[in-house]
Amino acid sequence: MPALMAGRTLRRSCVAVRVLVLLGLVLLGPVLLGIGARAAEPAPDGDAAPGAVRGVVRPRQQASISSELSAPVARIGFKEGENFQKGDALIVFDCRTQEAERDAAEADNLEMEFALKNAEYLSAHKAGGALDAGIARARAAKTAARVTAMKVRLAQCSIVAPFDGRIAELGIREHETPVAGRPILTVIETQQPEIELVVPSSWLRWLSQGRTFTFQIDETATSGPAAVTRIAATVDPVSQTIKVFGEFSGPTDTILAGMSGPANFDGGGN
Repeated sequence: MPALMAGRTLRRSCVAVRVLVLLGLVLLGPVLLGIGARAAEPAPDGDAAPGAVRGVVRPRQQASISSELSAPVARIGFKEGENFQKGDALIVFDCRTQEAERDAAEADNLEMEFALKNAEYLSAHKAGGALDAGIARARAAKTAARVTAMKVRLAQCSIVAPFDGRIAELGIREHETPVAGRPILTVIETQQPEIELVVPSSWLRWLSQGRTFTFQIDETATSGPAAVTRIAATVDPVSQTIKVFGEFSGPTDTILAGMSGPANFDGGGN
């Protein structure tokens, strides 16, 4: 009797094991098939055609200019959107007050120089002490430094264009006084704008300086050839992307900063 019960228990255990195995195959079968299918797929080729990425046109140089000078604007040389040449006066301030302060500083310096010469003469003829001559020398140096400071301030009475370009933003009008530290105009260089792209870092397998691509501008529905000029020094570890910069190979007269569109690379490894 005990042997009969043991046999029944063994048979029940075998049946339970078979049921569990079949259930596992039913549940894991699709997963295993998917893994097998993915394993059978060819590995991605780093030299495969990458397609297109979005890019934006940037000026090669851009400057937001402010002024520490507390003086009203006398004249604005160029309006927003107008072109200028390097060295042109973009904004001229009314510096009559600063000019008067410079004249007063120069008069004080002249007075101190006369006093210094007199003190040195008296000291040389034993009619004055060395201390008096030293004090006169220090006062003359102090007033001379004040004259220099006023000349530096007067040099700020005209904002001169640092390069050939265009007025992008103008934040002040004639007769207004600028706020210290706040930009009053933004200028951009219009010659040979750059194309800024953000591409997958895996493209570094084949992307290099000089690589050509076609850039299509959405705003004008035109496209033209371009080439990579430089690649950023670091990769963004979160997005696994890197910045790439390029320049147009053709004319750029109608291309404005801020325009954007897709950059099409015609396959890697070239």
